[in-house]
Amino acid sequence: MSTISNTPDAPVINPSISAEDIQGLLQIVDLATQRGAFKAAELGQIGQIFDKVSAFLMSIAAQQKPATPPVPEVQTVTPIPMNIPPSQGLPLQYQGGPTPTFLNKG
Repeated sequence: MSTISNTPDAPVINPSISAEDIQGLLQIVDLATQRGAFKAAELGQIGQIFDKVSAFLMSIAAQQKPATPPVPEVQTVTPIPMNIPPSQGLPLQYQGGPTPTFLNKG
C-alpha cells in the first residue's frame, strides 16, 4: 500500500479546470448517452446536470465577450489635387456624330 508523503521535495500540483475541460466532459456525457452507457432511469438526472453545466458554460462565454465591439480606426484621406487644364480634360459638350436619343428634345 502506498502513502502520500508531505516532504518538501514533493512537487506542488495546483489543480485547475478550464471551460474547455468542462466542454470536453459534456461531450463525453453526450457520447456515453448515445452509446447506451446509462440506464433509462438515470437519463433524467443526467440530462438535468448536463443542462445546468451547459448553461454555466454559456454564461462564462457571455462574460468573456466584450460588451461593445471595438470601433474601427478612422483614417483621414488627403485629396489629391487635380490640376488638369480644361483643354486636356473631358469635353463639356457633345462633339461629333449623331445625337444620342437621350439628348433629343423632340
